[in-house]
Amino acid sequence: MQFEVPLYSRSIATESGTIYLTGGYIKQQNLYLNTCYRYDELFSTMVKCANMHKTHADHSICCVDGVIYVIGTFVNNVVYGHCERYDTAKDKWKQIESMRVPRTGVSLCSFKGKYIFAFGGRIDQKQIVDTIECYDISRNVW
Repeated sequence: MQFEVPLYSRSIATESGTIYLTGGYIKQQNLYLNTCYRYDELFSTMVKCANMHKTHADHSICCVDGVIYVIGTFVNNVVYGHCERYDTAKDKWKQIESMRVPRTGVSLCSFKGKYIFAFGGRIDQKQIVDTIECYDISRNVW
């Protein structure tokens, strides 16, 4: 397979076993990405999916009930709390509520298919925080 994985992109395998690759940064072009690709196992290729609304690099990613959540981003030396969700069945991205404390590189976990917890992360290139936030999926609030 000929595909160059961008720096600071993130990948995830969904519950069905499908692998997705989101965002990243192409250093040679100073280009931050809003792209999403799905790995086609049969043909060993990356298939282009719908683009995210925002660019995301050094973001975090998790999957809950077939929906992929992209949390936070680091773009042009600025940390943002932008969050989005991707419906894998409809190939459609939707912006969701931003984190209250913008961070990048957070650890994520889902809980009972209803919540996403975001642990720690960075608020700039050097400052690590111990903030914990909980996203309520049904209410779209942190």
